Amino acid sequence: MRVLRSAVVAVLAAAHGALALHAEDAGKVDWHKSFIGLPLPGREFTPNFHRVPPFRFKQSWKSVIITATQANVLAGINPADSAIVWRRTYEQDDVIVNMKCNDDVVALYGRGEPTAENSELDPRGPVVVAALSGPGGATLRVFEATTGLLTFEARMHTPGEALLTQPITLSNDIAFAIEESPDVFVLTNGASVTRVHGFFGTKTWRWNSPDAASSVLYTKLATSTAAVYVIGFVKSIRSYTLQVVALDAKTGVELASINVPSDIADAQDSIVTVSLKAIGIPFVVWTQDGKAMSLALTPELDAKPQVVADGKFVRVLDVNLELSGLVVGIRPDGSAQLLRVDEAKRTVVTSFEFPMSATNPRQYSESDYAGTMDRQTRPYVARTFWTNAQHVGATHVLSTHDGRISGTGFRFDTLAHGFIARGSIDCASPEPNVVVSRTLVTSSTGALQLWQAEKLVWDRDEGLSAASAVEYVDLPERKAVVARTGAESFDERIARHIGGLKDLPNYIVAWSQRFLANTYVLESGELWRDPFGFRKVIVVASRSGKVYALDSTNGNVVWSKLLGTDARGGVLEPVRMFVLKTAAETSSPEIVVFVQHHPPGEPSETVAYHFNALDGEQEGMKGVAALSGMLLFKSPLRDAYLLPGTPRVVVLVDGDLKVHMYPQSEDAGIAFAKVGESLRFALPATSSLETAHQQIVGYASPLSQVYPFQAQELWRTAFAPGEEIVSVVKRPHEPIASFGKVVAGKKTLYRYLNPHLLAVVTSTRSGPVPSNSSSCAVNIVDGAKGTIVYRAQVAARGAPCDVKLAFAQNWLTYHYYDPANDGQDAAKGYRFVTLELYEGHGPDDKSSSPDVSAYSYDTVRVHAVENSFVSTSRVVALATTTTKYGITTRNLIVANSKNQLVSMPRRLLDPRRHKGKPTSADQEEGLIPYEPLVPEDPRMIISHNYQVHGVRHIVTSPALLESTSLVLAYGLDLFASRVTPSGTFDLLSESFNKPQLALTVCGLLVAIIIVKPIARNKLLRQKWYG
Repeated sequence: MRVLRSAVVAVLAAAHGALALHAEDAGKVDWHKSFIGLPLPGREFTPNFHRVPPFRFKQSWKSVIITATQANVLAGINPADSAIVWRRTYEQDDVIVNMKCNDDVVALYGRGEPTAENSELDPRGPVVVAALSGPGGATLRVFEATTGLLTFEARMHTPGEALLTQPITLSNDIAFAIEESPDVFVLTNGASVTRVHGFFGTKTWRWNSPDAASSVLYTKLATSTAAVYVIGFVKSIRSYTLQVVALDAKTGVELASINVPSDIADAQDSIVTVSLKAIGIPFVVWTQDGKAMSLALTPELDAKPQVVADGKFVRVLDVNLELSGLVVGIRPDGSAQLLRVDEAKRTVVTSFEFPMSATNPRQYSESDYAGTMDRQTRPYVARTFWTNAQHVGATHVLSTHDGRISGTGFRFDTLAHGFIARGSIDCASPEPNVVVSRTLVTSSTGALQLWQAEKLVWDRDEGLSAASAVEYVDLPERKAVVARTGAESFDERIARHIGGLKDLPNYIVAWSQRFLANTYVLESGELWRDPFGFRKVIVVASRSGKVYALDSTNGNVVWSKLLGTDARGGVLEPVRMFVLKTAAETSSPEIVVFVQHHPPGEPSETVAYHFNALDGEQEGMKGVAALSGMLLFKSPLRDAYLLPGTPRVVVLVDGDLKVHMYPQSEDAGIAFAKVGESLRFALPATSSLETAHQQIVGYASPLSQVYPFQAQELWRTAFAPGEEIVSVVKRPHEPIASFGKVVAGKKTLYRYLNPHLLAVVTSTRSGPVPSNSSSCAVNIVDGAKGTIVYRAQVAARGAPCDVKLAFAQNWLTYHYYDPANDGQDAAKGYRFVTLELYEGHGPDDKSSSPDVSAYSYDTVRVHAVENSFVSTSRVVALATTTTKYGITTRNLIVANSKNQLVSMPRRLLDPRRHKGKPTSADQEEGLIPYEPLVPEDPRMIISHNYQVHGVRHIVTSPALLESTSLVLAYGLDLFASRVTPSGTFDLLSESFNKPQLALTVCGLLVAIIIVKPIARNKLLRQKWYG
C-alpha cells in the first residue's frame, strides 16, 4: 500500500506545474462573482432593512438587509455597499418556506440599549432570523442577524410526515415570544405548534391539532404574554371559514377554540394579524364580501367580529408593522388606506389614505407598500411605484406618529431592469419634522437598487445567478476591429499608419516591459483577441429575462439587455444558445438564443433572439434597449443542434416533431439540403402511453416540399418496465488528435469514436414513495440505430437518480452515491466510475468507428474498460477540458459539495490502472498502480480559497494555446479560470530568465560583430601567404 501511495504522490508531484495555482496568480488568471439569487416573489421574503440595536456594552447600532431567494439562499447584505455579509445555501430538497426576524420584538419589548449605568443584557439575546425549510416546515434554523452564525437547528417533523400545500408558505408560520424570553413559536404542517427555546433549540411543548385529519388548515400565529393564537380556515364549497385556537403560552394547553362566522374568498392574501403593546392583545384582520373585518384575540376567545368602518376592502397587506398595530387595506379601485389598532376603542379602525393610489395604468404602475421603524420605534409606511408621466420611480413615506407625508423621485431605468416589483424603506428622524429615508427597490429582473432620495447608492444585479444558457465567443483580431470602422482608401490607410507613428515610443516601451515580465497580463480596454486567445466574451442568458456579455478575463459586464416580449407578457426561459458567425468569419460575431415563452393561459412557444455578441445590437435596430425576438413556432423546443460545416445552421425540433432550421435563408437551405438526408437524432418518447418515459426514439429528417419537415421515426429502444429516463447527454463534437492508444508490446487500442453516441441515465424505483431505495442505470446508446453499446446498473439513494456524468470522445465518467444495500461488507459512499470504449475486442482490432456506416455491424464491435474509485465528497457538476486541437491530455473538472472546483488529472481516473505492483508493461505505458481512493490534493483545487456556491453547470472552451483550456462554472456564483492539464508546454514558464536571454543574444551579436572582421582578415592572410 505504501508503494501504491508513493506512486500516486509521484504522479501528482510530476504534474505540480500543471495542477498548482500559485498565490501570485490568484485573481489574475481567475475571477469569482458571488450572488444570493433572484428574490422570491412572496411578501414574507421581500428584502427588508433590519436595524440591530447594541447587544453588549460599547457595541454600536447595525443595519442589515435580509432576504431569501429562489436559489434557496438565506442571506444578509450590507446596506452601505451591497456586499454580502453572510449567506446560507440550503440543499435543493430543503426549500426555505418561511423566515422572520425578531428585530421588532427586541425594539418594542426589549430593555433598550445597554449603557454604563445599565449594562445588563436583554434576556432575549441578540437579534436573530428564524427560517423554516423542508416539506411543511420540517426544519427550524435560527441565525444571528448580523453575522449569520447558526444559533441552533431543530427538527420539527420528518419529511415523510409533511403536508404539501400550494403555496408552500401556507401551512407554516413563525412568531417570537414577547415576554422576556428568546423562545420561538413555530407552526408546521398546518396542524402543529411548537415552542422552541431560543438559545438551545429544545422543545418546551408541542400542540397537535385534533382536527389534523379534517379540512382545517392553520396558517398563522399571533402571540401575547399569556397565550399563543393559532389561526386557520376550514374549506367549504365556495369559500373559507375562520378557525382560531388559543394556547397557553407557558404550557401549550388548549384554552379555547372558536369557529368564526366568515366568508373568506382567498385565505392567502386576506388574513393578517396585528397587535399593540399598549393593549396587550392581538387582532386578526381579514376581508370578506368587500369588507374588512377584525377580531380581538383573548385567551377566552369571547370577542365578536367587528366591521372596520369607512368603505370596502378587497385585500389587507402585512407591511412588517404587525407589532405596531398597522396594516394596509386595498380597496376595489386599487387605492390604499392605513388600518391601525385604536388604543382607546380597542379595535381596528381606518386611518390615513394614500393620495392618488387608485389603479391608473396610464399614470402609475401597481404600488407596493412596506413599513419600518426608526430607532425610537416610531413606525413609517411607504408606497413605492412607477410614474408613467415623469418616467421615474417614486416613494411616498407616511410618518404615522404625526401624519406627515414626504416624497422623493428616483430615475429607475425600466429599459435595463424591467419594472419595480417590490420596495422597502429605512427611515430616521434626526430632528423634529425631518425624515430621512432610503428606498431599496427590487426589480422584475432581480436587480436590487438602493436609492437615497434621487441618488443611486448602489446597484446589485442578481440576474447572473439564474444563468440557463452560456456560450464562449471568440473575439476578432485587433486589425479586424480597426477595419470595422468602414472601408478606407490607400491614401487614408497610409495617413493612418503615419499618424500611428506617434505611439511608436510608447509601444516599444510597453513591448519591452511585457517581454521582460515574468507573467502575462491582459490589458483592459476595447474587445479584441489577445495573442494567446485568453480573452473572450461570455454570453449569458438568464431566467430573469436578460442577456449579459462578460469579459472572460475579469468577469465585468460588457453589456446587458432585456429580452423583449409582446403585450401578453409571460415568463421567458432561455433554453439553448449557439454561435452563428465566429470571429474567423466576421469582425462582428453573431449569436442566437432560443427562448421558451410561456404566455399566461396559452401554450408555450419558441422565440429566437439574434444579435451581435460584442455589443448586443441587432441588425437594423441600433440603440434599442431591449432585444427583439422572432417567433419560430407555437410549441416547445424538443431539441436543437448545429449542422457541421459553414454556414452555421441550427436544426430545431418542435413539440410536434417537425424539423425547422435557423436562420431561414437561402444559404442555410443549401447547407441543410447537403446533409439533411443523413441527419439522425434521438429523443425520449412523449406519448401518453404507459411506456412514455421508458423508450428513446430515433428520427431522421427527410427533405420534402413542405416546410417544416416532418421527422420520420427510424427506431425505438425500450427500457425495462418501470424504468424512466432521467437525462440524456450527447457526446460533444470536438477535435480528435489521436485515434488510438499505444499499449505494451507496441500494440494499439483504437478509440471507439462513434459520433452518434448518447449517454442515457435511467431510474427504476423499488418502492412507492421517494424515500424508498431505487436503482439507476447508465446506458450508452448508438443514436443512429438505437443499439445499447454499454449498460451499467448502479444503486442509488432516493429518487430521481442523482448521477452526474461527463462524456468526451471515448471517455465517460459518472459519479453517484452507493448506499451499499447489497451486503454487510459493502461500504456506502460516493463513487467515481470511469470507462473507455475501444473498437473491436482487443488491441489492434480496428473498425474505423468515426467513418463506418451507421448500419454496419462494426458499430457494435466494441469493448469497454472500466474501473471505480471512491470519492470523499458529493459532486454537483462535471465537465472535461477542451483544447484547440485535442492534443493536450484531458482533465476532469469537478465541482463538489465543499464549494470547490477541482481539476483531476485523467491519469488518476484511468480505468486501466492495475492492482498490485506495476509490471514492466505498466511502467512502459506510464500506468500508475490502482488505489481505490481518489486523493484530495490541494494543488488540484483551481478555486483555491474561493467558496463557489450553487454550481450547476461547467463549460470549457479552448484558447489559442493548445496547452490551455478556459473553465467557467455557473449556478448561483460565477467562477472562471484557466487550466493547463499538460503544463504550459507552448508558453515560457514564469521562472524563465528573459533578461538573461536578451543579454546573451545581445552579447553574441556584439561578439559576432567584433569577431567577424578578425576572422575575415585572418582567412585573407591565409590565402595570400598559404
